[in-house]
Amino acid sequence: MIKHGRNYLLRLRQLNGDIREIEPPITLEFDVRRNILHSANVAAFRIYNLSAAVRNEIVKDVSDIDLNLEVYLYAGYQNNIPMIFQGNIKQAWSHRQKVDFITEVQAYD
Repeated sequence: MIKHGRNYLLRLRQLNGDIREIEPPITLEFDVRRNILHSANVAAFRIYNLSAAVRNEIVKDVSDIDLNLEVYLYAGYQNNIPMIFQGNIKQAWSHRQKVDFITEVQAYD
């Protein structure tokens, strides 16, 4: 609750089939775009400084269309965190940016 009561829960299906839950104090940046026309809603997540073991489990190549990995984002304030996105991971990878390790996830519903 160090960020003015903001709260989130990100659930990701990993390569081994387990669900990984990510929550504060891990830093998460997200962008969810809702469309009203005939195109998919999309979301982008940037997760900062996960352990190497967790980063290696959150990986998906964009060309691997047979692998369906779900993602759920709940976000709000304090204990009121409704689901704001549910979809499938399009691609996921990790990289280093200066002193941070960033895991990026792109998803669609």
